[in-house]
Amino acid sequence: MLSRVPSLSSTVSLSAPRSRHANLVLLDGVMLALVGVLLLVGVMLPRPSLIAAMIQGVGFFLVLVGAVGMVSAFRLHEAGLRSLLLFVGPFLALLLGFGAIFAPEIAAESAVQVFGALATAGGIFQIVAALSLPGREHWGLLLVNGVLTLGAGLVMIFSPGIAFMVMMIFFGVQLLFLGAHRIRAALRLRRLLR
Repeated sequence: MLSRVPSLSSTVSLSAPRSRHANLVLLDGVMLALVGVLLLVGVMLPRPSLIAAMIQGVGFFLVLVGAVGMVSAFRLHEAGLRSLLLFVGPFLALLLGFGAIFAPEIAAESAVQVFGALATAGGIFQIVAALSLPGREHWGLLLVNGVLTLGAGLVMIFSPGIAFMVMMIFFGVQLLFLGAHRIRAALRLRRLLR
């Protein structure tokens, strides 16, 4: 049992890889926050050509986020954390990023349509689940949430322009907060490693 306890020398030798990981988390956070800011600024752009250029810029940052995420996932995998889920987010970021770079209009329209279809299906499932649970605790909230989700999905499908702007705001805020959280976590990790 005592042989599994790491010695002081092995603990010290691990600080360099952890410090590099903190730097990757910091870089990831900065890039996510920049993508969030780009999305929020993109809503205010007056011309479609500027919006297409902004989408390509977001695509570029998504590719960088995906690449950094893949490096981080491989390092965590090598360190013993064996989960394919580590690679899902970075892979999706790379896929969306390349799509946004090479076909910004198609990427934007496809994203709205996919999210609309998912929201519509989710809303239908929530309504069916709520109707199968009448009288149970919180079934009414599930029903209201299902109706709202279904409505949002239908708006995304039938009014993609409006939905695209709303999605830019929503994801811009989400990515800005996620980036700030990762920056804060990286700075905390750096402080702990000193």
